[in-house]
Formats: sequence, structure tokens, C-alpha cells
Amino acid sequence: MERTGRSHWFQSLCGGPPPLTFLLVGYAYAMGSHVLLEVYAMIVNTDFTKSHYCQPEFRSAPKQLRMVSPYTGQLGEFSGEQMWLAAGQGVLLKVQ
Repeated sequence: MERTGRSHWFQSLCGGPPPLTFLLVGYAYAMGSHVLLEVYAMIVNTDFTKSHYCQPEFRSAPKQLRMVSPYTGQLGEFSGEQMWLAAGQGVLLKVQ
């Protein structure tokens, strides 16, 4: 399988070119007769020396973009200082 660095979901990561990389993970589950799709995106700063600003731009704007807290596991806002990724840091985002 050829990897082109293109994504069905993302237009760009405003932090600029690599070292920012991302991985998109999705899963579906059944609730009664309904199948629901939840999409999560993991964005990782692979630069081990510098922090980078990351504001993902989507091909189709999501209704909501929430961050999973690495401390509590709760969903929170992905804005402001949260959009800065420290060297080697990643963030798990729920795309709604």
C-alpha cells in the first residue's frame, strides 16, 4: 500500500510541514439497530526539540472538535494553548 501523506479528512495541519505527522483512527459500533461512527484523530509532534502549533483544517468542517484530556480522559476544548504540542507530544481529538 502506498502512503502519500494525504487524508480523506484533513486539508492541512497549520503547524506547517513535517515534523508534524498525524494518524487518523475511526471505529463503528452498534446501538440497537443503529450503527454509529465515531472518528478520532491522533496528531503527534515528532520533533523532539521544538514545540509546534497545530490547528487542523478539515476538508469538510466538523460540527465539533474535542480533545481527550491526557489527565482525566474527559472531552474538553481544543483551542488556545491546547493547540501547541510540546516536543514529542501527541493529542487525541474526537471529530464530531
